[in-house]
Amino acid sequence: MAAPGHQRAHRAGPLPTGGGATRRRLDRPGHPRLPLPQPPDRHDVRLAAATHATGGPAGAAGAAARGEREGRLAVGWWRQHALADRPRAEQAHTARIVLAGIDGSDAQVLRTLPRFDVAGYDADRYQAHAPTGAPAWSDLPDLDRALVIDTVRDGFTDGVCDGVAACCAALLDTDVSDDGGRQ
Repeated sequence: MAAPGHQRAHRAGPLPTGGGATRRRLDRPGHPRLPLPQPPDRHDVRLAAATHATGGPAGAAGAAARGEREGRLAVGWWRQHALADRPRAEQAHTARIVLAGIDGSDAQVLRTLPRFDVAGYDADRYQAHAPTGAPAWSDLPDLDRALVIDTVRDGFTDGVCDGVAACCAALLDTDVSDDGGRQ
């Protein structure tokens, strides 16, 4: 036979769950909820590190802009191989799939877009676009070289995604105009 106190506690019902009492106390005036700290954005961390690696904000911004410019050039290649010389309906279908894939970060779609050539990024490519006062490629430690490459690659990826999305949107806009508003 169980102890009588144990049975009474059991009959009293379950203990409150979910922390309701605690939540009510925290929501009262004078007990504000504090937001949880958020991890820094990966892009911001890389840009800050590349700022240090390239000798200042102009160098990091220049590295990202250089990558974005190269990414936008790669969009022309993508357009030629993915859309050119195809029937209009197939172009529109491809554009819808690619736009949805970019918006949804669909890995299958993103794999079809041009990618940054890490192996091709070397001292010559760095020096051709480095701002005045930036350290020479040979003077950068391996970590700083990697940060510069990551910044250029992020810019390239942003340029490709933005350029392909703009290309697809423009194609679909002209598709709607040509069909009198129907798709």
